[in-house]
Amino acid sequence: MRALPSLCILLAATIPSIAAPQKPVPGRYAVDLASCVSKDYFLTLRPTGFESSVLSCEGLSLFLRGEAGDRTLWQVDGKQCRGLHAGFGGPKRFQMDVMPNRLRIAWPDGTPASTFLRCAP
Repeated sequence: MRALPSLCILLAATIPSIAAPQKPVPGRYAVDLASCVSKDYFLTLRPTGFESSVLSCEGLSLFLRGEAGDRTLWQVDGKQCRGLHAGFGGPKRFQMDVMPNRLRIAWPDGTPASTFLRCAP
């Protein structure tokens, strides 16, 4: 029994750590590299919300839906949303597919968006 704590510590040190799910990285996103260079951003993501030409939301809550390879799918609840894909303003639920330096949004009305590239800060 004395060896059990030592064994647990040894196993914990040798097993690779399990990575936390990949969350959306705040920043400016564009449809491609040329748009990043010309500062033609499609959306700006902040820790508490995002703004784009078609939808803006504040008070975001993320709920993990699944992971596959380098992709993480999140259900996103926005407390206060407005814009083209919001219909009437108010709370909205949509999905965000997060990949390294990229993200894709499925808007509240179900319309899928392009994959957006995170522009260098």
